[in-house]
Amino acid sequence: MREALRRSTVLGVAGLAVLAVVGSIAFAGAAVAGVRPATGVARATTATGVASVAITPASPARATTGSVVAYLATVTAASGGGGNALSGTVSFTVNGKALTGCSFLSLGSDTAICTITFAAPGTYRIVASYGYDPNFAAAEATVTQVVVTAVTPSETVVAAPSPVAAGGKATLSVHLSGPHGTVSGKVEVTHGSTTLCAVSLRGGSATCAIPAARLGTGRQVVVVRYTGTGYYRSHDQDAVIEVS
Repeated sequence: MREALRRSTVLGVAGLAVLAVVGSIAFAGAAVAGVRPATGVARATTATGVASVAITPASPARATTGSVVAYLATVTAASGGGGNALSGTVSFTVNGKALTGCSFLSLGSDTAICTITFAAPGTYRIVASYGYDPNFAAAEATVTQVVVTAVTPSETVVAAPSPVAAGGKATLSVHLSGPHGTVSGKVEVTHGSTTLCAVSLRGGSATCAIPAARLGTGRQVVVVRYTGTGYYRSHDQDAVIEVS
């Protein structure tokens, strides 16, 4: 998987939270002052103390594309450690991939936070690892899975004129909108097994001119299909064209 960086900082616990975008394009985040370079997941150290890590939210969950989830890792000194305070770092991974900006986070009140935006559909496994502590052995906690599905956009279709003369043309105006900015992609219009047009959305809108002769007379139903892309799933909507 190719990795690219989109830099953005998110305020959080002790100012340590960062934004990591998770999707088919990149795992990305912002550099944080005082955080060790992200060269991998925290390594185990030789130590006598036992630490435990818990992630909140911890349960398997469902989300939609564009969802922003803040994962809080809380580290607890379970036993040993010679009375020393926790002094290691926390690193988050998604499906085994380190997140730049969510790696080697120093603790604030024994916690560290990573805010993740899920940019693409899929199943994700979140792990928080604690390490680099001379007094406590490495430990980790896992969110079993987060299932992310795409959002269905809202679709409006208007046919004009209505009715249309048998020798004329009907124009379908299509507009799609959703919670994650302008909807992009393509729209296809079909009548039975015949494709009448295929056009790309511009600013979330598209038009298609259809000769009435290709439809027949009377009440004709065409299917307007959005093919889906990025945050948004494919979607079909019927439209009625009256041919006189």
